[in-house]
Amino acid sequence: MFQIGQLLDDRYQLVEPLKIAGVRQTWRSIDLTYQTACIIKLLGFHPTLRWQDYEQFEREIRILKTLKSNFIPRYLTHFSLELEGMHWCVLVQEEISGTSLQSLLEQHHRFTEDEVWQIAIDLLQILIDLQGQYPPVLHRDIHPGHVMLTPDRTVYLIGFGAAQIGSEAIDDFTVTGTYGYVPLEQFGGQAVPASDLYAVGATILHLLTGVCPADLPQHQFKLQFRPFVLIDDQFAVWLEKMLEPDIKQRFQTAKQALTVLLKAQLKTELETEPDDKAIVLNADDGDRSLQIQKSEFDRVTLNQLSDQLQVNIRKRGIHFADALWLGAGALTGGVSVLMLFSHVHPVLSLLCWLDSLPLLGIGLISALGEASVTLSDRSLFIQWKCLGLSYRKVKQSSPAVAIDSATTGITIQTENQQHSIGQFSPELSQAEAEWLVGEIGRWMSG
Repeated sequence: MFQIGQLLDDRYQLVEPLKIAGVRQTWRSIDLTYQTACIIKLLGFHPTLRWQDYEQFEREIRILKTLKSNFIPRYLTHFSLELEGMHWCVLVQEEISGTSLQSLLEQHHRFTEDEVWQIAIDLLQILIDLQGQYPPVLHRDIHPGHVMLTPDRTVYLIGFGAAQIGSEAIDDFTVTGTYGYVPLEQFGGQAVPASDLYAVGATILHLLTGVCPADLPQHQFKLQFRPFVLIDDQFAVWLEKMLEPDIKQRFQTAKQALTVLLKAQLKTELETEPDDKAIVLNADDGDRSLQIQKSEFDRVTLNQLSDQLQVNIRKRGIHFADALWLGAGALTGGVSVLMLFSHVHPVLSLLCWLDSLPLLGIGLISALGEASVTLSDRSLFIQWKCLGLSYRKVKQSSPAVAIDSATTGITIQTENQQHSIGQFSPELSQAEAEWLVGEIGRWMSG
């Protein structure tokens, strides 16, 4: 019925079918008005269509229109059309250029523990956005197929077809969600914010083990995953609480879960001694101790715990200068390959190839570099990453005593050393640096 190249609403051209399931179809498309890629979902009215299917599609449109998160595909528009005597509902969304975690797992991609830590943090940040709306939004179907990872390692949550607003009554007697990622209460028709946390935990577990949670052994409905993973013990304890079958024993909100995860990460990274203050997995602790503040610049996020402050500076994206560096590196690398096949001495070809690496590195790090700074009253930890890989770390057992802004970036002074952040990668503008200095200064003085 629908074909490649077909035009919908005199504007959207179908490019490639992504999923065809009878009267439910998803297509990659192009918005000819703006020449931008988009995703089109279609639902056709047919005698085999349940009324609940139409309600679910309409609810997805209604929810997407109200969502406020930079890491969920944006709602663009919706409309209806008649085609060959059938009525179709059409939803148009922003396309996310990336790969689902499920596709990566099927390609036998092995996720590192650091990658999984970051994906968990990013998913919880998205859930905080959803749970922070009024009324809160419940996804109800989080699994690796609904989590997208872009080439620059940004995490997006998709697939809101089963989403629910608050405690609204939904007349649907089928179990919503994907087997292996659905908590017990959802089988009984009850979904609460903690239900999405279980699904996130199951998704994280799948990344760590490479095995669907439904295929792992259980004891009294509790997944027995410890023999299948070799991870930091703090991370494992956190994951066990995320996967508690008893909803009362699970974290109740994403903010609580993120609080404990950030504390566990800091404890691991600083390699604190066993007699240091222990991390307490207390479900009542999170909402009081964690404050998440996003700046007007979007790239900078502050996670403020009761006794520490974490600053996350995201990548700035590729600028013209970065493209020049990357182009020069690619050109030099290409020349080295041509030299190798042109019977030039292999050493010269190797030297030319080695020359290309710094050029590519500068382009990638300047465009896609990220940084995190964790301050406490006893220590300072700074980490620089690119494409999810850490390339530099600074650990000091003395706290920051002063902070100042420069033309670009900030400087943090400890008792005997000064550290610069934001002058190269990820680069901070003067306005971003001044805002950040003010916020860190307020935390230090408090």
